[in-house]
Amino acid sequence: MSAPGLLAAGAKPLSLREAAEQPAKRDVQDSSFSNLLEESTRSFGVDKPREPKLEFSSDLKSAIDEAKTTGKPMVLLLTSRDCAWCDALNKELTDPRLKEMQNRAVFLKLDVNDDPNSPGRIMFNALGAKGFPTTSILNIDANGGIKETKRLNGYYSTGELKTTFNEALPGPRVLLADNKYYIR
Repeated sequence: MSAPGLLAAGAKPLSLREAAEQPAKRDVQDSSFSNLLEESTRSFGVDKPREPKLEFSSDLKSAIDEAKTTGKPMVLLLTSRDCAWCDALNKELTDPRLKEMQNRAVFLKLDVNDDPNSPGRIMFNALGAKGFPTTSILNIDANGGIKETKRLNGYYSTGELKTTFNEALPGPRVLLADNKYYIR
């Protein structure tokens, strides 16, 4: 049933499925508003410097080698392409307040797919992970032996990640309060 005047004469109302399958119609005002918003947030012809963020390797072998030679723990993030919580966690990990952790560990992000021989799937199975995202803090000895010291299952906010990393990674503890850093 439709309200009078909403359908053109003789037009057939769409089912929910049909409506969902049709491409969205963009309004001219919507498009111009987006352009206006983009222009108003641009920094007057000067590009803002990018905030530093954690950098993740995607090469399992080189990350293990680096962790062995430096003695640093490895932070392993296991994600899946179809995981909305993984996307949300990835956004948290771009927070510049986490960048200071970069020197305290080797950071590795692996996509877990259906290929049983992929590095992500191998690590997922070896750790007995159950879902996505999974963040593991691993110690790797000189012989390549791996010991998991901490595991985070699911999504965590920047503050929760910072607290966990501070507790689990060697080095000075850096506290964040009122957007200021305090070393203790």
